[in-house]
Formats: sequence, C-alpha cells, structure tokens
Amino acid sequence: MKIRRFHALQESYIMKKNKKQLSYEGLAWTELIISSPSDYADYVDGLAAIIKKHSPTETQTLLHLGCGAGVYDYTLKNHFQVAGVDLSKSMLKIAGKLNPDVAYTRGDMRKIRLKKTFDAVIIPDAIGYMTSVKDLRKAIRTACRHLKNGGVLLIVTHLNEEFKENNFVYTGEKGNVRVTIFENNYITGKNEYEATIVYLIRKKGKFKVYTDVHKIGLFSSSLWNNLLTERGFSVQRLPAADIYDRFMLAEGEYPQVMLVCKKSKHESQR
Repeated sequence: MKIRRFHALQESYIMKKNKKQLSYEGLAWTELIISSPSDYADYVDGLAAIIKKHSPTETQTLLHLGCGAGVYDYTLKNHFQVAGVDLSKSMLKIAGKLNPDVAYTRGDMRKIRLKKTFDAVIIPDAIGYMTSVKDLRKAIRTACRHLKNGGVLLIVTHLNEEFKENNFVYTGEKGNVRVTIFENNYITGKNEYEATIVYLIRKKGKFKVYTDVHKIGLFSSSLWNNLLTERGFSVQRLPAADIYDRFMLAEGEYPQVMLVCKKSKHESQR
C-alpha cells in the first residue's frame, strides 16, 4: 500500500490507539507544501482510465474512501462526480478548500454508510490502515455496499510477499516555511509494517522536529483474493505506476499493485 500520507492520497486513518497522529491533524497543513495536484495528475488520469476501461457502462459517479487532503480528487473530478470520505477533520478542511465542488463526509471506512451508491469506488492506498483481517473485511464490505452492481472498485496496495523496506524523503517550501519529511518503513510482523515519519520544519527561521509512527497492514495476494471474491467481486491484478521511486533515498524497489475489482451485476447488498 502506498503510505505517502504526505501526498494526501490516502485516508488519514486514525485508529483508536493513535487518535492524534500528527500527520493527519496538527501537521496536516504540510500536505500542500510538499505536494500539489499537478504532481499526480498523470497518475490519477491513469487510474480514471482503468476504471472506465473495466466498467460495463458509463461511469459518472465515484466514491473515494480515504480521500485525505483531496489531492487526487482535484484530478478525479475532471472524470467523475466525486464524493470523498476521510476520518480526519483537518484533512477534510484542506480538501474542501481545494475542491469546493466535491461532497466530503467525515467517516470511518470500516463502518460509514452513505445513503447512495456509486458507479465506482476507489481506495488508492488508505486501505493499508486496516491492520487486521477483520478490519480489512469491514472496509471491503463498505466499498461493496456503496458500489452499484456491475461497478468497479479500484484498490492500490502492497502485497505481503512483495513488500520491501525502504527510506524516503520529501521536501517543499512555501513563503517562509520549509518542510523536509523522512520516512522509514520497517517490517514489524507477519502482516504489518511500521512507517516512522520525521518532520523537519523551519517556519520564520524557527526550527522544530516532529515524529509520527503509523502501523500499516500487509496482506497476501491470496487473502486479498479470498476477501474480495467472498463479496462477489471478480479480481484482476495490474502493476501500479512507480510514482514514488523518485523519493527513495537509495536504489531499491517499492512494488505496489492495483486490484481492479468488478462487482457482480446480481450481487445483493449484504
């Protein structure tokens, strides 16, 4: 799964044991300093093209679970009528200003229930904050319940058997503010890795350091396939673009996959 929280792609998922993770609350304002919608426009256009290619009918509406600060939505709204869900108030505030024409709702992807369905659902990376099979199953169920029969669910994630430990650095500046962010990925268990994030911030000449730690789930290809097929999805696996390699501190691999999941035309809303 792509943890580039710093690029506001994924759900600012704050689990109960880490209610005030800095990346999504106190330091959410750094998102648009270290990245901008234009940085990811080509990549997001590619995601939209994949959704359209695999949809049996015209795709008009899309639900983005884990929308973060709305960086992806800035491009997605050129293709679809977008609705976004995120758990972080701070991220949604940024997203709302960036995309006033997108309908945002604060909620938990494991249990939120909107009173409508969509032609497509996308979860580009945020699903990694599901660190147990139970939570992953709940998130998939949420996506399924909000997806019209025959619709496409697109997930971007890591696979347990392919994940590599790496280090990344992100930088940006705006006015008298300079931000540098280091990220270290370290496998801590069979189905989990830890992303430790260090922020170096210079604001009006004053220097501060912040540290944040995120627990991220890692699941096997077979488990993903089992959980998705039990919800009535047919699944096609595609390679994801290497859009984060340029941030790596050394040569290495950061493999991600896209799971293109097509819902049965006759699936009930279980």
